[in-house]
Amino acid sequence: MVEQQVLSNDLLTALAAQLGSGTMGQMAGWIGMEGRTTAPVLFDNAPVTVLPEPPVGAQEMELVVYDAQDREVDRGALPVSTAPVLWAGVQENGSPLPTGLYRFEIEAKGTGGGTLTATPASTYARIIEVQNIGAEAQVIFAGGGAAPAASITALREGT
Repeated sequence: MVEQQVLSNDLLTALAAQLGSGTMGQMAGWIGMEGRTTAPVLFDNAPVTVLPEPPVGAQEMELVVYDAQDREVDRGALPVSTAPVLWAGVQENGSPLPTGLYRFEIEAKGTGGGTLTATPASTYARIIEVQNIGAEAQVIFAGGGAAPAASITALREGT
């Protein structure tokens, strides 16, 4: 009975490995595409398209940008809209911010000026690698950003 249990466990382990590699095979087509993510993305002196999603009840919105050290590097008013916004990545004096990873949040105020919670804003980033991390697949973006594959909400052809 112990020998049969060991054999069953070995078979289950092999089955799990096959299922994991099947996921990798399915996701191989993602490489070179752009994934919609809220993870930090590469800014390399080209504008980044940010896709804001206003929270319910928002009357005013601001785009807040953070660098890889989680420092706020930019803040600016936005219309309360889901229309894409181009972030140019320039400082107040007009010089570009350094190349690197940046993440985006939307801070909104509701009726009466009360601050609503900050929500991550999505962007698209080019996928360069897919990894199996334990039982979960992870995508690696150009510039080194990473996110769980399950958090990618859309794919599009790379530009």
